[in-house]
Amino acid sequence: MVGAKGRHRLVDTYLAEESIPLGSLKVFAHTDRLRPFLKNGFAVLAIYRPIATGDGFDLTISVDPHAGVELSELWRKLEEGENERWEGERPCGNPRRDIRGYPGGARAGGRNAPDEPWYDGRDYTLVAAPRRLQDGRLGSKLTWTDVREALWQVYQPFRDLKVTAGTGAAADLVSLEECSPETLPDSSRVGELRRKRHLFLARWHRPDNTAPAFRVTPTLGRYLAACINRHPTATGPVTLGELPDETSYSLVELPGGIAVITEHGAFVLDAGRHDQVRSEPLKEEFCRALRILHRLETSEQGTHALLDEARAYFRGVRRDLSQENLLRRLSLEQIEIALEQHQARTAPVIPEARLFGEALRARWGISNWLDSLSNDVERIKDVLHSRSELLNSRHTAWFAGAALPLLFTIPLAAFTIAEYHDWKTVTGIIAGLILVNVLLFIGFLRLTAWLDRPPPGSAAP
Repeated sequence: MVGAKGRHRLVDTYLAEESIPLGSLKVFAHTDRLRPFLKNGFAVLAIYRPIATGDGFDLTISVDPHAGVELSELWRKLEEGENERWEGERPCGNPRRDIRGYPGGARAGGRNAPDEPWYDGRDYTLVAAPRRLQDGRLGSKLTWTDVREALWQVYQPFRDLKVTAGTGAAADLVSLEECSPETLPDSSRVGELRRKRHLFLARWHRPDNTAPAFRVTPTLGRYLAACINRHPTATGPVTLGELPDETSYSLVELPGGIAVITEHGAFVLDAGRHDQVRSEPLKEEFCRALRILHRLETSEQGTHALLDEARAYFRGVRRDLSQENLLRRLSLEQIEIALEQHQARTAPVIPEARLFGEALRARWGISNWLDSLSNDVERIKDVLHSRSELLNSRHTAWFAGAALPLLFTIPLAAFTIAEYHDWKTVTGIIAGLILVNVLLFIGFLRLTAWLDRPPPGSAAP
């Protein structure tokens, strides 16, 4: 803030690339009451204009003069970055003398200031890129990405924030990116998950009114998501480029704090007030989600194997399989999936833990995964049942055909007995008729098997 050492104000910042210069953009951004999170206009405006490279207006950062903030820290950060990039060869033979940071065109100690430094607006309300040097070279070696990162490093609201990591009351104060994941029980670390997921717990620390107050902003959500996603590959301060898109995480507001959930885990942040977040139920819910996830991965592998076996059975490759066996195994798989769904929905937990668990299952795709597996199992069961009904109806038709000769045989045998009363002749006739029916029945069975054979050249890949 202007005129107040060490005091800061939370403001909205607008960063954009501009292909067509619009003089009205600054006015619209500063007066916008709809799009900014704080609904008080964009107090800081950082614009990159590639078509203006070298004229001093290609990179500009300005502030609303009515916001009561200034950019002196950013100006010093950019000048330090230029000195590093130039590696001691920055031209300073004819220093510019209208820069507030270099009074009289001299650095601290009396050395000449650069010929083309970053412009400071003389009151630090405007910071603009250096102009071209007299020999035609660009006066700046910093890129748009460098400027954005410098702006983030200097003014991001969590740079000096300290939290109490973990559940221990005597834990050390650390920054958000320095928090270590919780140690989970062995029961929640079964198998090898496709992607390791971690749970972070921290409590906001505010020793006095000069420390940042807890406020749920889009930047906080993206920052916590970055802390989750970067573990354990990255260390050090979180960069602007590491902040994920808002669609890549879920933010759940809990009594006494918030929880941010990504594909890589969850970060539960206590607001540091008297209504503390009850972390143990949340931790148990996180472990339950991990167990369901592992069960799903195992179930998916088993379902894929069952589907392969069912395909081989239908194509006539696996003669050792039967429909009854496949149906029994598919039914058992369906029961296991239904049991996981039931346990996840009916587990006795506190309301905030249930809300946290539902958000975990939604972000990790557990609910959709369960439904998808259940639908796949149900679909293949329907196919097996349909084939079984088709075969039964075909066999019933052949049995009916085989029984047709009996309609003639039985009356004929009865007539013969009544006419001749010759039991030897009658016995011979009946035996012959029975033999004819047996041969017809065997022929029908062979014909059925021939009709049910797999098509020529059908083999499982």
